[in-house]
Amino acid sequence: MSELLMTKRMRALGDPNRLRVVEALCGRDHNVKELVESLGLRQSLVSFHLRTLRTVGLVSVEKAGREANYRLVRDAFVELGGAVDALARGRASRNGATGNTELEAV
Repeated sequence: MSELLMTKRMRALGDPNRLRVVEALCGRDHNVKELVESLGLRQSLVSFHLRTLRTVGLVSVEKAGREANYRLVRDAFVELGGAVDALARGRASRNGATGNTELEAV
């Protein structure tokens, strides 16, 4: 994954409401109406957050007639997790840490 894509994905996950959308989609696919009802957000805001997550490849949509169901792209999260882990390991080794994988506060 490119640094630019990793940065965009991390930035997308930095919004509390987008994280709530992701959490809701962890269990199963949802349409916008279901997300609006479960999250208590306006439809336009849910749609905006879903579009942002789709743009960076974290969410996909499957359309069936007039219905659109959104789901997490699990491989994208695995890839992002691997990139973050590699980043953390690189930072720890550059700081001369031995066995301690915790990051220093930046």
